[in-house]
Amino acid sequence: MPVIRLDLRLYVVVTATIVMSPEAVGHVLVLAPLITTAATARMLTDRWWAMTMPASGIGCAGSVAGLYGSYAYDLAAGGSVVVVATGVFITTWCPAPRHGLLTRALPQRVTPEAGAPAVTAGTS
Repeated sequence: MPVIRLDLRLYVVVTATIVMSPEAVGHVLVLAPLITTAATARMLTDRWWAMTMPASGIGCAGSVAGLYGSYAYDLAAGGSVVVVATGVFITTWCPAPRHGLLTRALPQRVTPEAGAPAVTAGTS
C-alpha cells in the first residue's frame, strides 16, 4: 500500500475539516464531531479502510440532523450536532459486535475440546 500517499490524504482531509468546521459548530466544538464519528465507526469495525466510509456517513448524517434539530427547535447549531453525534455513538456502543456493552456482558463460551475460552465477540 502507498502509505505515504494515504497518510498525506488523511492529513489533507482532516485539515480541511478542521478549517471549515468553526463556521458550522464553533471553535470549541470542532473536535467533538471528528472524534465521535471516528469512535462510532470503530465500534463497528477494526479495519481502518472499512472505518472511513461509515465515519463519513455518520458525520454527514449527524451534521444534517443536528442542524435540522437546531433550526426546528431554535437551539445552538454546534451543540445540536454534538448531541446527535453522541447519541449515535451511545446507540452504537450498546450492541456493537466486538466492543459493545451488551457483548461484553454476555457470558463467554468454552470450547469442549480444549477447555479454553473460545474467541467470541465479547473477548478482546
